[in-house]
Amino acid sequence: MPHVRSVEAIDATRSRWVSAGPLRSRVHWEAEIIDDLPGRRIAWRSVDDSAMFNAGSVQFERVPEGGTRLDVELLYDLPEVTLGVAIARLVGFDPAQAGRADLEAFRNVLESRKNPHNPRLMA
Repeated sequence: MPHVRSVEAIDATRSRWVSAGPLRSRVHWEAEIIDDLPGRRIAWRSVDDSAMFNAGSVQFERVPEGGTRLDVELLYDLPEVTLGVAIARLVGFDPAQAGRADLEAFRNVLESRKNPHNPRLMA
């Protein structure tokens, strides 16, 4: 995912994320898993003191043709009155477009069944 710089597991349900922002800036937040049905669904949301609210879920569904269909839902809310948001708008950085690009890159890895960092590993 081109805009995600790092993800660090804090414990079994919390993680710390860093994503690229406009003009080489970084956006940091912590997320917690709020629903986990192994092999069926995982859902998360940012913790209360995060710089931006975000939440999402992924549903996994086996398909008759073989493989698994993923349905991804992402929600985010950028604070309206921050300097970072103003700069992002001025330079044309669109978080929604960045998110779509990240999801497209993730989909390409899954569909190719290869890991771009190590072609010998299967995704």
